[in-house]
Amino acid sequence: MRIKNIPDKKQIRSNSLLINFLLSGDIYDITSKNNIINLFRGNLLDGSVANIYLKVFSEENSYTTPLIGVKSLSSFKILDNKAVYSGEFKGVNYQVTLILNESTWYYQISYKSDKDLAVQFYYGQDVGINQISSVLSSEPYTVQYIDYKVFEDESGYTLCARQNQGETQFLQIGSSINTIGYTTDGFQFFGKEYKYSNIPIAYSQERLSSEIYQYEFSYLALQTETLYSKQENQHFAFYGHYDGLYKDIIKKPKDIAIPNYYYLHQIENIEKRKGLIQTNIILNGKSVDGDYIKDKFIDIRHKEFEGNQLISFFCENHHHVVMQRKELIVERPHGHLMIHGDIERASENVMATTNFMFGVFNSHIVLGNTTFNKFLGDVRNPLNIQKISGQRIYIYIDGEYKILGLPSYYDMGATSTTWTYVLDDDILKISSFVDIKETTERLIFSSNKSYDIIISQQVVMGSEENLYDIEYTIEEGWYTFISSPNSMMNNEYPELKYKLKTTPLAQVLSEEDGLGFEAKSGLLLLSFKETNEIIIDIKASLNGKTSTKGNMDFADLDQKGTNFFESYLGNLVIDSEDQKISKIIDISFWYTHNALVHYSSPHGLEQYNGAAWGTRDVCQGPAELFIAAQRFDLVRNIILKVYKRQFLENGDFPQWFMSDKYFKIQAHEAHGDIIIWPLRLLAYYLSHTDDFSILNEKIPYMSLENNNYSNNETLMSHVHKQLQAINSTFIIDTHLPKYGGGDWDDTLQPANHKLKENMVSGWTVALLYETINVFSDQIIDYDLDLHKELTSMKNNIKLDYEKHIIKDNLPAGFVVFGETPKVLIHPRDKQTGIKYRLLPYLRSIISSIATPEQSEIYKNIIQNKLKHPDGVRLMDKTVTYNGGERTFFQRAETAANFGREVGLQYVHAHIRYIEAMYNIGCSDEAYKGFYEVNPITIQNVVKNAFHRQGNMYFSSSDANVKTRYEAQENFEKIKTGQINVKGGWRLYSSGPGIYIKQVISNLLGIEQLHNKLLIDPEGYNVAKLKKINYHFQGQKVVINIHKGKPKILVNDNVVEVDKIYNRYRFKGYLIDPIYFLDNDVIKIDLWINT
Repeated sequence: MRIKNIPDKKQIRSNSLLINFLLSGDIYDITSKNNIINLFRGNLLDGSVANIYLKVFSEENSYTTPLIGVKSLSSFKILDNKAVYSGEFKGVNYQVTLILNESTWYYQISYKSDKDLAVQFYYGQDVGINQISSVLSSEPYTVQYIDYKVFEDESGYTLCARQNQGETQFLQIGSSINTIGYTTDGFQFFGKEYKYSNIPIAYSQERLSSEIYQYEFSYLALQTETLYSKQENQHFAFYGHYDGLYKDIIKKPKDIAIPNYYYLHQIENIEKRKGLIQTNIILNGKSVDGDYIKDKFIDIRHKEFEGNQLISFFCENHHHVVMQRKELIVERPHGHLMIHGDIERASENVMATTNFMFGVFNSHIVLGNTTFNKFLGDVRNPLNIQKISGQRIYIYIDGEYKILGLPSYYDMGATSTTWTYVLDDDILKISSFVDIKETTERLIFSSNKSYDIIISQQVVMGSEENLYDIEYTIEEGWYTFISSPNSMMNNEYPELKYKLKTTPLAQVLSEEDGLGFEAKSGLLLLSFKETNEIIIDIKASLNGKTSTKGNMDFADLDQKGTNFFESYLGNLVIDSEDQKISKIIDISFWYTHNALVHYSSPHGLEQYNGAAWGTRDVCQGPAELFIAAQRFDLVRNIILKVYKRQFLENGDFPQWFMSDKYFKIQAHEAHGDIIIWPLRLLAYYLSHTDDFSILNEKIPYMSLENNNYSNNETLMSHVHKQLQAINSTFIIDTHLPKYGGGDWDDTLQPANHKLKENMVSGWTVALLYETINVFSDQIIDYDLDLHKELTSMKNNIKLDYEKHIIKDNLPAGFVVFGETPKVLIHPRDKQTGIKYRLLPYLRSIISSIATPEQSEIYKNIIQNKLKHPDGVRLMDKTVTYNGGERTFFQRAETAANFGREVGLQYVHAHIRYIEAMYNIGCSDEAYKGFYEVNPITIQNVVKNAFHRQGNMYFSSSDANVKTRYEAQENFEKIKTGQINVKGGWRLYSSGPGIYIKQVISNLLGIEQLHNKLLIDPEGYNVAKLKKINYHFQGQKVVINIHKGKPKILVNDNVVEVDKIYNRYRFKGYLIDPIYFLDNDVIKIDLWINT
């Protein structure tokens, strides 16, 4: 059997543009060569996001409707390379004619009525203006680099957009008549409330918001002045103009000629075809309060309020429950990503599914590669505008099918999610959950009453929608889905199959019956009659043989999943006089989940494609989680896996790479710091384990020339090649590595090739010093000659660092070498106007290249210049933005959105700040730092923080500003907390693993060093700790903390311990395992000064 997945399309075209229409008249896409102008492809269920809207005023009210496509009342026809829509709404007869003229399209609008009626029209256009592959890879990322300019004259507004990434492109929209309002982002036009109401807020506004908002959902919209429909036809036009070769910064709009002739066509009125399901009829749960739920959950804690309304909380098994009210006040929709299968080995047998609170019960179901192996497709819009995506449920109530929207509350466990819809006369409950050890998933729908139900799934069986028709078979109730012979999935995994089974058995509904059209959109529509329970099981296998294990009990699997994620921080209990420390315990559980997603199934909620390990990232987040958890077997695997990707020809590493059978897909170059990270991880691994056998492991290289593995050699041989490659990057007559493609801060990628070769990052130098220092210390007994060589190298790096990077006792962000070396991002810098960069200050302290006196200076600078209420910023001011013009730093100067690294509060860097503060004994600042980026009731700590999802890592804290220019002008207000901040992208980051490492190694002071137990009490006083339960090498550790003259007892005995010091402070007690080998529990009593 076959699910058709390539929609039928009609076209109009010019020499420059092609517009594809679906059978309903909805625009599928507007393209020019390999570029797409719209952001979202239309479909026959939701229509197109771009539209023309008509608002008709009555004496008491107004009524608004789209005029194009499946959600309109219009008839549609292609005539003479023109698209024509005609119909009647609230007494107004209208015709919209879409015509093309080279790079410009015109919506010619004619309207009349039997009596005078006041009307307004809107033109809304979603904007991508980038390569098709780039837009489909990530719509939010695409939009972050679109610059908007609005020009106003006596005729109203003209809106311009420029894509600053890659080949710059341009779009302009305008009107032949006066316009009074506009938007630039879909959140302005549709509103957060759209997730509940399904109605754009623009419909109820007297005037559109009419301010530029540079966010992540580009939607240029124009609103006309009030017009008067009369008995004779009135005419005007909107237009859109595209320029794919636009190089200039937008300074003024283009002069676009608008034809003054209008086409009127007679087309027959075609009765709108309607299927059983429509997405404009939505069923939400009732909003319930704290009294309603208080008896339904155990151990409720971390209550979050909006005013006096409870909006979220945590409870038993670390579950996080979100009330409907909270979903309506946040921009980023609450969502969950559940992983299961062979997680520890991060093999191709890891399965994942993503769901969202607003009625997406599964999406992006995938086994293995998260880009190419998808079963169900992605949710591409944060406002739930395209409801064709994922798995949806329609309930037949009051004579029509209604799509489930927002529940009354949404309950997330590590491997389970439950939506509860409280209705007037029933309660609907939908649970989606997974078996943590198997590649099996289950969805259960239950209710008290029986209903007719349709469940839709948009099946992709590949990387994206609408690529291939989808073949499936049905045998013994199992639907088995097979990849297309033309797909990458089939090329690499011809036996990969997804299976789906329903109980009771479903009837497959045709798209024509379901939608009114044969949509050919990959929809599997499953129909059930008069039932109050449905079970859907989904399984996947790379070899066609799926698991037959049958226990899919919700409570059992929820507990099994909880136990799995808890096992990494096994036995963790923290007893403290500071009650808020329980927030650190709960977020450590969820950050374990987040870190394992990053490690085993790389993708996130906003960044839904991934599938690759970043060399820098995996050597930090997952590796540091496993170091904290003392899972050094997994650290070892990461090291060997990364070193297998070292390039044979030059000794460097890829910026990122895919694994499994897609291993040939990788970056062929990297930023200047990437080559350092594998050696740094290896150095620390040796310091923890003394496992020198790893250096004798034989592993291959990756050949750049052949794009394949080649030449098995020992890991130590790889290291020698790596060191040679590092030496080759040094600026002539120095031991300072070239900047290359950049450093950790991706926004500061060099804007020209000269900077790649002549510039040095102060942060990268400190990182290299740290790495060579630690590695040389570890191999002194393994290879004395190399130790001596690296000691010399380390000393030379330090000398050149002090000579070139340190100016006036402060590290420069960058030094540009030439006849006269120049510093950038330093008090001496006269070019950028930026004086302080966080990263070199932090890494100087972490690496111990800074003297104790310098570290005190650096700490004070960070506190005074870079610290904000929500954490530390990357710089003391923003890189100057001028519409995308490039001078020094590519992405920092081209990103129009003030978020992620561009917004300067990148949480990963803040966590390194926590580490640096502990390193120099500033545990009070470090301890506060944990809460400043902990999303659980964050507004109790960060007073200017907006609400955000409480159980997901957010990669940045973004100032709530509309534009880069507003950020530049008001940056001091961000620093003083006068401007609110909100959470950035979620989940897909190395940050969660690094956070946990700081909790275990610094806050709790527990670490393995040379196979011995290190107890560092630096953080105990500030956190008011009384007792810690953790583990060491499989044994339970109990640390009892007392006040008094410092001493330590191990299992009630005075034992000989080593006192360890770093460059700045006492680092703790090193205890030999011989003192507790025969004990079931390692009991440590520790007295510390108050």
